[in-house]
Amino acid sequence: MNHYTVQHKIGILGIWVEHQSVVSIEWGLKEASPEIPDAFAKRVLSQLCAYFDGTLQTFDVPLTLPGSEFRQAVYREMLKIPYGQTVSYGYLAKATGHPKASRVVGQYCHNNPLAPIVPCHRVIQSDGSLGGYYGGVEAKQRLLDFEASHRKS
Repeated sequence: MNHYTVQHKIGILGIWVEHQSVVSIEWGLKEASPEIPDAFAKRVLSQLCAYFDGTLQTFDVPLTLPGSEFRQAVYREMLKIPYGQTVSYGYLAKATGHPKASRVVGQYCHNNPLAPIVPCHRVIQSDGSLGGYYGGVEAKQRLLDFEASHRKS
């Protein structure tokens, strides 16, 4: 597995790549890679930068979804959530055929190693409140506000 990082205006973004597939994404790192010789990694990092610049709304890079079949199904459903929109944890649980598993869906969101490509920040509580986010609720709100302001009609 290879690790690459790039400097962006929001900070240093990092990815873990294996077999031309993204395994993990990191934000807020301390040091950027001096150079990135891997064309695939350059493409992924370029798309992440474009997302955070507000010019990319849909990623098109291969991902290695972690975990059980159910966890992977939850992430596949998250990938269907349109840019700038939200769904509830319960909605995702139902969409995967496990209507009583909204708390598990919440845990999968919290432990998502592929955010923002797998957009767990777009998943909220059924009452409209944000719920948790591994980067903090403030970061989740900033991402939702950012997407709402950049959404193309």
